[in-house]
Amino acid sequence: MALYIIAGIYVTKFIKNSNDFYVMGNRGSTLLITGTLLASLLSATTFLGIAGITYENGPPIFLIVFTSWFGTVLAALYTGRKLRALGSKTMPDFLEYRFGSSVRVAGTIIMIVGLIGYGLIQLMGAGLVLSGVTGLSYELMIILFVGVLLIFGILGGMWAVIVTDTIMCITFIVATLIIAPVAINQAGGLETLTGSLAAENPLYWSAGGAAMEMPVGWSIGQMVLWLLFMTAAPWLATRTFSAKNDFVVMKSALWMILLSTIMVTIFYLGVFAVRAINPGIQPADIVLVWMSENLVHPLIGGFGIAGIMAAILSTSSTIFIFAGFALSRDLYERISKKQLSEREKVAKARIGQMVVGVVMLVIGLSQPVSIYWIGAWSGALFAVSWLPVLIAGFHWKFVTKAAVLSSMIGGALSYIILYQMVDGWGLFTLPFHVDPVIPSVLFSFALLYFVSKVSKLDQQYIDNFRKYKSIALNDETIKQFKDNPEALIKEYRSTRRLAFGVSIVAIVFFGYLIIEVALKV
Repeated sequence: MALYIIAGIYVTKFIKNSNDFYVMGNRGSTLLITGTLLASLLSATTFLGIAGITYENGPPIFLIVFTSWFGTVLAALYTGRKLRALGSKTMPDFLEYRFGSSVRVAGTIIMIVGLIGYGLIQLMGAGLVLSGVTGLSYELMIILFVGVLLIFGILGGMWAVIVTDTIMCITFIVATLIIAPVAINQAGGLETLTGSLAAENPLYWSAGGAAMEMPVGWSIGQMVLWLLFMTAAPWLATRTFSAKNDFVVMKSALWMILLSTIMVTIFYLGVFAVRAINPGIQPADIVLVWMSENLVHPLIGGFGIAGIMAAILSTSSTIFIFAGFALSRDLYERISKKQLSEREKVAKARIGQMVVGVVMLVIGLSQPVSIYWIGAWSGALFAVSWLPVLIAGFHWKFVTKAAVLSSMIGGALSYIILYQMVDGWGLFTLPFHVDPVIPSVLFSFALLYFVSKVSKLDQQYIDNFRKYKSIALNDETIKQFKDNPEALIKEYRSTRRLAFGVSIVAIVFFGYLIIEVALKV
């Protein structure tokens, strides 16, 4: 935490204007963008909640349905690049460009609710787990986290978040590529996973899980949920805004998907191997903590536990900064209609982060039971309210403002109500046990189409669409290299070589696992 604060203080020297604060002046390198994408994907959910589910159910249940890496690639190469081409600083910038300020306000409010809910559930859950492990009080852990986040986030803005995310990846690597293989080795190797544990319960190697025993429809529904959710997640798509150019975005996406799939696969196999060593870990969420304390040298174990804390910090810092940006840039500046100087914009953004920090701290300290319910559906709000509108805004010129507002608000409400009826009150189950997000997304798209057909279309929105479509995604990158075409060709070739190299590594790695694991189960 001290290291992150020092990094946050150091990068303040790069903050000269609001562009530096919001998107680090578009100076993000491949290393930094890869680091922040990886840290944003491998959150506390990866190392706590899903690790516990894997420990109890077997690795396939989330190796199969945890398709968030595909969604992250789409967030970078599809959503992010399209928004980046417009020079957006935040995602609501696009909504105002296409549909006006009222749509921007509605989308921003939904975004803030989703961001705070998604951040709170991780912050509170991790606070409870880590307070039990360290012996420190839950209240102290929450206050400490929020204090650190506010210090480096307020000081360094996006510079601080991206730099600290990259530093945090070091602890992720230790947890996944050092501690997990030790667990597999001490359990007796992959033979134990495919032999004794499979003999104990064949469902350990099923997509539905040994304890959950969910049908195939549930697995498919989770795949769709993660795919749609991550594609529209603002903390992922907007990471591309800070990159130097499109080559950095493409290279970072390649490195991210290779590293994340390898790291998560090895980690979950290691978590499952711990079941053969100690099948009685309770609660199961602390399985990485148990591995760190019992299987490796304390120095390495310390990095493992630091990995959990880094996962919490990386996710929460992103939540804080984007919720703060939403309050200042996307709500205050638009509603007040004041002309602010560069210094005032940065100051308002910092105040927005402080407000979000205080709100999350107050709610987190009160530990309301309902916050877990809020956290369960908050992430899916981006899939049901933002993704359909983004797709329509990118590709359909006849969508109306009334349709967009109906889709965002109606899609969000339909998911909340349906989720509560199915999972909260247990009134009924959906066919094939699919996640409520799927019918809600379909309903949101239907609202877009039918309301657009019956409502008035403003010519201004058609003109905005035509202007947007006239902008090539690679215009900015081409302009950067207009005086040096040799460098452009060099970047293109290096990106292509990386793509081939990543593909070869992936084929070798997963081919080996298929032979050693899948064919022996």
